[in-house]
Amino acid sequence: NRNAFVIVDANGIGEGVYSRLKKLKVRVVPFYGQQAPNDKKTYVNARAESAFQTARAMKNDEIVLPMYDDILRGELPTVIWQFGEKKVEF
Repeated sequence: NRNAFVIVDANGIGEGVYSRLKKLKVRVVPFYGQQAPNDKKTYVNARAESAFQTARAMKNDEIVLPMYDDILRGELPTVIWQFGEKKVEF
């Protein structure tokens, strides 16, 4: 697909992956999870915000994953958030 691209967490270990993909001329978009989220009242960083958005989209069947990817299907919706006594799971 000519419009396809890869999003890579370009921090730490991911920085090398991001750099290599760029050198290979792969359409790659960097993601920096430690950056400020759009919703600063709810999330501590962009990683937390994107994880919750992904979990919600999966729960609402807005994202469809390949049936054979059991590992990914098991990991993505297990986001946990806790602030004081309040705990939320998706």
